[in-house]
Amino acid sequence: MYRTAVFTLLALVLVSCQPMLKSNREATATAYAAMNMKEAMRVAEESALAQCNLDLDESPEEYISGICELSTELTCSLLKEEIKDNWEMMQEQYISRKMECTTSSSRLLEVGEQYGKRVQYWQVNLEGVEGFSDGVSSRAYWLQIAEENGHWKFNRSMDTGEVSVYLALDNIEKER
Repeated sequence: MYRTAVFTLLALVLVSCQPMLKSNREATATAYAAMNMKEAMRVAEESALAQCNLDLDESPEEYISGICELSTELTCSLLKEEIKDNWEMMQEQYISRKMECTTSSSRLLEVGEQYGKRVQYWQVNLEGVEGFSDGVSSRAYWLQIAEENGHWKFNRSMDTGEVSVYLALDNIEKER
């Protein structure tokens, strides 16, 4: 009886230590990549929505909170100051006191690394559903998200030079 128990235990240990089949490793890697991509897309879309959905009757802190929840620590601290400094101007500039958007499409533009962090570049297209002038309700947000502490976070909006590069690449692709 003792020998049978030892043999069974040894067999279980050996089976559990066997290398994973290549097909199982590939399936696991594919599932992880798909889950990771889904999280990255969710963060990109929610970050664009957090910026577009604006209620000027709320405090700037409430608006900032929605954005910071999705942002890297550095981005949050920079945006806090920028939004606080420009809140009054935003209240004067916008015709409507409340703006609300919904996602119409998003696409991954590029994957890379910057300052030691994995990053992704996204274009998120939104449609205004409230507070927009007729015919001017589409908005494109060009975002970089970065992996921070194992999670994707909004890192920054792309500058006009970066956006120009992606638009030029789109034009080249259309000409083909």
